[in-house]
Amino acid sequence: MVYTFDMRRLYHISKGKFIGVLGIIGLTAIALLVFIVNKSNIYIETYSNFANATEATQKAEIQKPKNIKILILGDMMFDRGVRSKINTLGFAEIFGPATTTFAEYDLVVANLEGPISTYKSKTILDNNKSIPGFQFTFATGTARALKNAGIDMVSLANNHTDNFGQNGLQQTRQRLNEAGVRHFGSPQNNFDISTSTCLVAQNSGAQDEVTNAEDICVGFIGWHEFGAKNHQKILDEIVRLRPLVDYLVVFPHWGEEYKKTPHIEQVRLARVWTDAGADAVIGAHPHVIQQITRRTTADGRTAPIFYSLGNFIFDQYFSFDTTHGIAVEIEFPQIQSVPKSAQYKIIPFSSVGSKVSIPNASSTARIFADIEKVSGTSTWGWLKR
Repeated sequence: MVYTFDMRRLYHISKGKFIGVLGIIGLTAIALLVFIVNKSNIYIETYSNFANATEATQKAEIQKPKNIKILILGDMMFDRGVRSKINTLGFAEIFGPATTTFAEYDLVVANLEGPISTYKSKTILDNNKSIPGFQFTFATGTARALKNAGIDMVSLANNHTDNFGQNGLQQTRQRLNEAGVRHFGSPQNNFDISTSTCLVAQNSGAQDEVTNAEDICVGFIGWHEFGAKNHQKILDEIVRLRPLVDYLVVFPHWGEEYKKTPHIEQVRLARVWTDAGADAVIGAHPHVIQQITRRTTADGRTAPIFYSLGNFIFDQYFSFDTTHGIAVEIEFPQIQSVPKSAQYKIIPFSSVGSKVSIPNASSTARIFADIEKVSGTSTWGWLKR
């Protein structure tokens, strides 16, 4: 048998195999490409979902309700030596870095120790020199300066807001209203003695009309010890406000000046008010920090009592005690609170020289030591420092 070598057949066979190989390679490449694309789509979709989830989490963190915080200050006086400095330096310099602290709070409340009126000051001479005197009136721009500094509400229940009579008091209310600063209390405990406001849980400030279950509604009642007593009126107001608010503060102007311990009537009234429904008693007038304590009410609540916060802005530069006061921070959790869940902290301030400032470490330690001396070591068990 003779075998012949047919080149044409070899060519056709090889060509077929080659095409087949190319086909396999092509199909494999297409399959691989499809796989890669699908994987890419899976990655893109997964990454997109991850990015969306991250963004949603970040938004949730931003929108997450913050704890509501209130700051309550002591005595503010803007005549005499303080007014002389305002005339030279301006209000912004007087408030100093305190405005930065105020910005951290949903509500800032203080005692306004005098009227805002057009009457001429009796404690400032034409050359801007201050002279002794106890009949105060503040410049008409004071109300706007309070608002610009971050003070939202003031008490008028004290012994100086009627220094220029009913007209001066009426001017005060009018100018505060125009500036958007709320007020409560009166020198004679007989007119507009209380107010209330509801704070939104996003730290966006006071809301007067629209409230929801997340809001904290806070009531304030002013009382002036040296005006008409009207004890029953204060008790009636506590009873009226109690079911309308989540938290109720009585803000009295009382006590003996420059004395660090309360007199027996202060102790008695604090007991009566808290038993009647007040969640806290926070006082002013003595120009120094008085005892801090708390008591268990007749219905089992725990109520803090700050008998006097001392001065916030005043021209009593003659002692450490009159130039260093405290503010009370009251903090509520993110959801609607009950009084027992409120947390308290004291914030020290000093009013030395031309402006309010935060005391240095040694001055702060001295303030705390003085409070502990008159209040007892147990004070710090429930106060954040």
